[in-house]
Amino acid sequence: MVLAGATAAAGLAQTPTASASSESYIIKLQAPQVDTADAAAIRKHNVIPAAVYWDNLYNIGKVALLGSAQDGNTKCRVVIVEGVNEDQAKAIASADPNVKAGVVTAEVIPFHVELAKNSQGQVLPGRR
Repeated sequence: MVLAGATAAAGLAQTPTASASSESYIIKLQAPQVDTADAAAIRKHNVIPAAVYWDNLYNIGKVALLGSAQDGNTKCRVVIVEGVNEDQAKAIASADPNVKAGVVTAEVIPFHVELAKNSQGQVLPGRR
């Protein structure tokens, strides 16, 4: 189910679904290294709104993957969005409830898909 407002907030209400030539981006969501009790409480309060937000974007075909990553002591959420341009990717990241609340930062990184599971007929350069 897609709730009105979540996709509109990211400026994607009328955006078509991804195609083979569309752009993809990684959105890295990260809490600060030194956390405060207030920020942690806000994130806890936003668990459901954030889940609904990303689920809505998944349902309209904008989120390809969402998960967690850890590098040493640094934890983050990683989202791969597709079928958007850079401005739309930044708008999606900015509309995350925790980013809007200022308790998580978002970094938008271009992601160039070279091989994807279930991508019929796609061949990597040099693999013919």
